[in-house]
Amino acid sequence: MDEPTSIQVCGLIAGILSSDQDVDIHEAGFMQRIRKRFGLAKGTAVPLIGDHDEAVAKLRGFSDEVQQETLELLIQAAAIDGKIADEERSFLDVVAHTLQVEPAELDGRLKRQLALSKPQPFGPAATSDDD
Repeated sequence: MDEPTSIQVCGLIAGILSSDQDVDIHEAGFMQRIRKRFGLAKGTAVPLIGDHDEAVAKLRGFSDEVQQETLELLIQAAAIDGKIADEERSFLDVVAHTLQVEPAELDGRLKRQLALSKPQPFGPAATSDDD
């Protein structure tokens, strides 16, 4: 993915993360990991894309592969704090509709991602008697 596209994808992620007006530490950390994954230097401006119409226009300009990767990243971003805010869901519904993803498929993907985002027990209390 080239840098201008990476910046646009990050802008979409920033848009969904800020859509509920509450960016927590998990969401901020996710955004930083994505910026690093895309190789964006510190200080690289990433314009927030929170408007649904603007998001649709950006998505339509991406290749099919980038569209699917973006949807997956948006799902991960929305679920990273363990819950899906109404505003995040609305954003995802628009994106999924644009990419012709059925609502039931989106629901399943969100459910799986939420399960992965829940804190996992660790330490002595987490071991079972079968260990």
